[in-house]
Amino acid sequence: MSFAHLRVHSTHSLLDSAVPLRGLARRVRDLGMDACAVTDSGNLCALVPWWKAAKKEGVRPIFGALTWLEPTTRELGPDGLPKDEVGALLLLVEDAAGYRNLCALLSGATRRMFFRPRILLSEVLAHAAGLRCLLPMDAGPQRLAAPSLRAEILEPLAETFQGRLGVEVYDHGIGWETASLTEAPLLAASLHAEVVGTNAVRHLGAEDAPVLDLVRAVAAKRAADAPHAWRLRSDQAYLCDAAEVRARLGDGPCNAAARWAEGLRYALPTGSFHFPRSDPPPELGAEATWSWLWTWFPLPRVFGGVPAPPLPAREGEAW
Repeated sequence: MSFAHLRVHSTHSLLDSAVPLRGLARRVRDLGMDACAVTDSGNLCALVPWWKAAKKEGVRPIFGALTWLEPTTRELGPDGLPKDEVGALLLLVEDAAGYRNLCALLSGATRRMFFRPRILLSEVLAHAAGLRCLLPMDAGPQRLAAPSLRAEILEPLAETFQGRLGVEVYDHGIGWETASLTEAPLLAASLHAEVVGTNAVRHLGAEDAPVLDLVRAVAAKRAADAPHAWRLRSDQAYLCDAAEVRARLGDGPCNAAARWAEGLRYALPTGSFHFPRSDPPPELGAEATWSWLWTWFPLPRVFGGVPAPPLPAREGEAW
């Protein structure tokens, strides 16, 4: 494997992407890539659809999410956005333990909504097993957090994610990226991390960039053709092949992405799952039937990686 995209936002990143999952799987296959990650913002809603689409096209799916840290205050700036943002982390699933930990983090984040679901740094450190952490180039603590706070965030991450921490780089031809591309190797060296290449994908092809502009214009409540409607406007955030990424970033970050992809091999459990044989107590009434089934159906086992044991069929019943 010469390269794998480790940061792809699908349409489940609401108003921040124009990537359909079925089209993504086909394009990954057509580009000759073995694996690809879907990393939506604050959720895993694409997990099962992405797994199905990828398997259909013979692509190995990688799972993850972009998670936003709780800001230092909940004050708003003049633009109506959070004033003291400290950044986001891209968490990628290595194994079943990592999947459970990412689910726990995202579930907790929904109870701390502030423009986005929010996670606490202490929770990330406590649920780091089975996860890899990538510092997003556009939204990581090294870019958004106040300089006085960066060490307080980055040093614990480096200590906890030893050998599993990376600094993301990509090149969309936008002015501010030049400084970030220069600083990334220095930051990675100070944290004993790797520089990992991505293309922060938000649309399938360059020709789809206007669709992303429209989506983001809706999010910003602006006209899509207004001057500076989107400050990061670029048509380069598409799913390009390995040769093009290497031409932009060089071999080192792309080789690191390929190595990371080899270690990200969590697969959803498959097998036979059954509704329980028990019936709801008659005193609950007929309207309780579905809630009873929902209570007893082994969803935690399905999504936690442990298949439910098969139940013997009653005489005359097929399970």
